Amino acid sequence: MTEPINDQFQILLLTHSSTDILALESAKRLLPIDFVPIETVDLTELKEDNDMIDILDKKRASGSRIVIVVRLLGRGVPGMQHLLDIVHKEHIDLVVVSGIAGSFEPDLTAMCTVNHDVINEVIKYFNADGYSMNMANMLRYLADTLLKFGYGYNKPIEQPNHGLYHPRYSSESDQVEATIEHNNAKPTVGIIFYRCHFLSGNTSFVDALIDEIEALGLNAIGLFTESLRDDQPCDNVNGKMIERFPTALTHLLNEDGKCLVDVLISSMAFAMGNVNPDGPTLGNWSTAAIEALNVPVLQAINSVGTRQEWELSARGLSPLDTAM
Repeated sequence: MTEPINDQFQILLLTHSSTDILALESAKRLLPIDFVPIETVDLTELKEDNDMIDILDKKRASGSRIVIVVRLLGRGVPGMQHLLDIVHKEHIDLVVVSGIAGSFEPDLTAMCTVNHDVINEVIKYFNADGYSMNMANMLRYLADTLLKFGYGYNKPIEQPNHGLYHPRYSSESDQVEATIEHNNAKPTVGIIFYRCHFLSGNTSFVDALIDEIEALGLNAIGLFTESLRDDQPCDNVNGKMIERFPTALTHLLNEDGKCLVDVLISSMAFAMGNVNPDGPTLGNWSTAAIEALNVPVLQAINSVGTRQEWELSARGLSPLDTAM
């Protein structure tokens, strides 16, 4: 039996970022069913040179032509020199880029075996953030450019730093906001979460919370943000002028400056203010911003452990969970 042509090729992503791996898993659902096989390797799990050697030996034994993309945070990856030796000796397509957005590092470019146009395009896709659609288009681009398929692809799409989110509606803020206002007879609960979860498609915990809140007969809406420290002047927050107001929270205000939510749940780990290493840290601007919203604000803790671990533990949440 003739081997399907797509199985004669593979794309391998090696990365230090779990967000990249999550985004790629979401991206797979956006790709054609007959797309080139894709696999990922978490570089943080490689402990010695043989770990990398085993991975490459298995890929080479398959007889497939491989395109390898490596996204590094730092250096010192076990077996990295073996990888470089193999790809140069066997003329394997290799793209090595920095895991730091906006960073261009010439020594990484020197490791690559593809031309500069390909390197620059891959960097653009990653710099446009780990959004699953960007990841899917990057994979299409690599398949078309290096493996000579004809899937077609779109250019990278920059993603906003802040925005409203609901799992059953468009991510366009105006459409989600209209959904809230359509049901304004019900109280509304807002849930703040990190933008990286939105970009990578890791929103199951937000979706579950929204489902539970709506099952109680309330409205629920998510709000993703890069950081609540990004602020701007706002001339009307429930009728108050706030000199420094988190840009993300402006998405929770209507045209009259009234807050669209009645309760706010934050799953974010860090404070809005800045720590003062030379003395006590004061609430300063962030206190006035939250007070102006005039709604209860609750802290939700994201645990790095499993539900079973939590149920069996006499402690409950781990020190890491509670510290964050």
